[in-house]
Amino acid sequence: PQFMGSITNDFIPVYSRSIQVADLNLFRVGQTVIVRILSSQAWLNSVNGGDTDTDESWKVGEIDLYYKRKIIAIDTLSRKLVLDVPIYDHFDAELTNGVVYPWGDENLVQQSAIENLHIEIETNGVESEDHAWNGIRLEGVENCWVKDVVVKHFGYAAIYTTKANYVTVENCEGLAPHSIITGGRRYNFATNAFSNNILFTRCRATEGRHSFVSNGTSSVSGVVWHRCTSTEDYSTTEGHRRWSQALLFDQLDFKNFTANTILGLHNRGRFGTGHGWAAVHSVAWNV
Repeated sequence: PQFMGSITNDFIPVYSRSIQVADLNLFRVGQTVIVRILSSQAWLNSVNGGDTDTDESWKVGEIDLYYKRKIIAIDTLSRKLVLDVPIYDHFDAELTNGVVYPWGDENLVQQSAIENLHIEIETNGVESEDHAWNGIRLEGVENCWVKDVVVKHFGYAAIYTTKANYVTVENCEGLAPHSIITGGRRYNFATNAFSNNILFTRCRATEGRHSFVSNGTSSVSGVVWHRCTSTEDYSTTEGHRRWSQALLFDQLDFKNFTANTILGLHNRGRFGTGHGWAAVHSVAWNV
């Protein structure tokens, strides 16, 4: 929909931090905003409907991009908002439109942490699934962290984020998951929907299917896995599905894996549920 926070640029290149809007009166320096770029039919056509092979193509509204940002300056002459963190995809007004709108953070958990904890989930064996499914979920949080935590025998994730911004997971271990080896399981360190600006550093995974993975589609961006190690992987560390952006896999070390592919910044085609283009504007560095 068009309203006073509409983006008025003709084109914004990826990694830009300034955005023109129709009405600056909605905004102030220090304010938290959401930048939302819509997945119109024209934009979907430009990426061939996600290139989902024989699966159904992506639909309008399914792949909207969401960036949670803070305004650090306002340029009144050029009618631009200057953001603390870039956007992580191109905006092209010939293909789509977008809006910027204020966002209240009153319900978020802030400046909180979990440290020095050992979690061992009780199960009935390595293929058991009738047990606690995750170790730690960071949901509805900002400027929070997890440090020096070990999680064993989870089914889905040792630690994952959703609706999270500015989160650090440091020196943690996600070990020996207990589940059958199939989809939706063994995502040791994962970012789910609406995760922005997340850092995993010096973490260790074992026996994962997707040990370090972005699993939140187009609402996930700006995620780093740094100096992490993984052993005995069954499948791929990756941007998992539907247009995750700005993923950095930096100095990762994989050992004793059985997977045919160990790191994927790729198109997954019909894998899963029309995963298609799984990662864009992303980098593997010194892996």
